[in-house]
Amino acid sequence: MKRARLSSGLDSQRVVIDVGGTKITTTVPTIKRSTYLAGMVDLAAWDDDPQHTAEIFLDRDPEIFAMVLRLMRQAPHVGGLVPYDPQMCASCIAEADFLGFDGLLEHVKHKAYYNSRETMQDYPEQP
Repeated sequence: MKRARLSSGLDSQRVVIDVGGTKITTTVPTIKRSTYLAGMVDLAAWDDDPQHTAEIFLDRDPEIFAMVLRLMRQAPHVGGLVPYDPQMCASCIAEADFLGFDGLLEHVKHKAYYNSRETMQDYPEQP
């Protein structure tokens, strides 16, 4: 059984991002998770025209951008969604850093800190 989804006016605020020739459509709430992308979109444009669609161009790798955008859509729940392949993971982190997607960067920092700790630090022996 599907749950009914409440539609908000923000869902209709579409942004088309042309990433290296590949067009990807998303919404303003997703764009706002990136300080870089949020600065490229005129958020007041929807006040005058609710059907307005913004379009921006990025000279970036569309495959890597699509992975980071998928994570932005899931934020703040990105745990377990980061690619396991070390090269793809590094590429996602670099793209998130470029885009100013702090949600992913914070997750990676917490994970790196946790993984750097010794097991005994988390579970000290009981006397």
